[in-house]
Amino acid sequence: MTTRAVTVAVVGTDVIGAGWVTHFLAHGFAVTATDPSQGAALRLRNWIDDSWPVVERRGLADGASRDQLTFPPDVGSAVRNADFFQASGPERLDIKHALIVSIESVARAEAIIASS
Repeated sequence: MTTRAVTVAVVGTDVIGAGWVTHFLAHGFAVTATDPSQGAALRLRNWIDDSWPVVERRGLADGASRDQLTFPPDVGSAVRNADFFQASGPERLDIKHALIVSIESVARAEAIIASS
């Protein structure tokens, strides 16, 4: 039996999404994150840098690294090859619905889509 690395995509990187990104990185996953808001990539990297010492004290999985994060400019690029999606958009049904639709339009059929 062969296994392959699981790739995680997080869509929406405010506080909850940033927490998920940090969690997945600490557990050794490659993470692709995206968020349409201005300056989101820098805010996310700052969040991770600020949180990482605590994460290290709690223990990192083999292969855990902040360098496993990529931040492409759009949802399609972020989710195209992911196995697991964490949708962390605003708590508005219309936005969450549109977000799930955009993920489903490019996700592989066997991918798992979760929502905060």
